[in-house]
Parts: sequence; C-alpha cells; structure tokens
Amino acid sequence: MAEGEGGLQVLEQLKVNRPSPVKQTIIHGDCTTDNVLVINGEVKLFINIYAMTVGDTRYHIFDD
Repeated sequence: MAEGEGGLQVLEQLKVNRPSPVKQTIIHGDCTTDNVLVINGEVKLFINIYAMTVGDTRYHIFDD
C-alpha cells in the first residue's frame, strides 16, 4: 500500500486494532540488503545512514 492510501476503512481498522506502544530506538530508515555489510554471515556495518533517526522498531517490518 502506498503512502496515503487506505482511506477511512484502514483508519477504522487501526482504531480497533491499535498497535501496542513500543520503546523508541535508533532505526536505519532504509534497511535493505544493499545497505548492510555482511562478513562470514555476520552483520558488520550499516551503510547509507542518511535516514537514520529515532523511531519505532517495527518500522523496518514494512519497509519496501
């Protein structure tokens, strides 16, 4: 679903099934395989951190 899509039906669904609040932390903002350096199967470095900010840890679950 693109940003801004969904309308009133999605809003009503979110009101009924409101996600639980979570403690905010640092999030990458663009966490894709192109922005992660993996060595021997272990994440070593995140690159392209221009979008890094404080936010909801669930953000990357829906990241395109």
